[in-house]
Amino acid sequence: VSAMLMSALRELGLKIGVYTSPHLVNVNERFSINGKNISDSEFFALLERVEAASEILKQRDGLDVTFFEYTTAVAFLWFAEKMVDLAIVEVGMGGRLDATNVIPSPLVTIMTRIGLDHTAYLGDTLEQIAAEKAGIIKAGTVLVVGPNPPEALSVFFYFF
Repeated sequence: VSAMLMSALRELGLKIGVYTSPHLVNVNERFSINGKNISDSEFFALLERVEAASEILKQRDGLDVTFFEYTTAVAFLWFAEKMVDLAIVEVGMGGRLDATNVIPSPLVTIMTRIGLDHTAYLGDTLEQIAAEKAGIIKAGTVLVVGPNPPEALSVFFYFF
């Protein structure tokens, strides 16, 4: 979905940032602008800044930052510094508590097929998992829902 959207939006002449997970071979795969992955030097420079900020959070508030939170912060910093026109941001495992949920009002939210994944964190039924993932839905945001089992659809439309 992210790749198709990026390709279509690039055809409009827009500068498109894409943040996905997981990576298959190299962490740089998670971050791209118009199909070009972040360089090692840019990634490590941004990561140092995020690590410095996370150390402050740890010392001041006792908060530990997860790997996904690190990479999400790197993506947001990179996209801001490169002044992308739009960013396509894929959530991690779920919506409600996902690091990407800090985006206050996305232009669109897309829900792909819900399955029994990450059950240790999201719940062990399709309804529970859908409810967690639906936590990314924001009022006033367009919601696009792909083919899903009725149990998941009923949850999405309740939240919407």
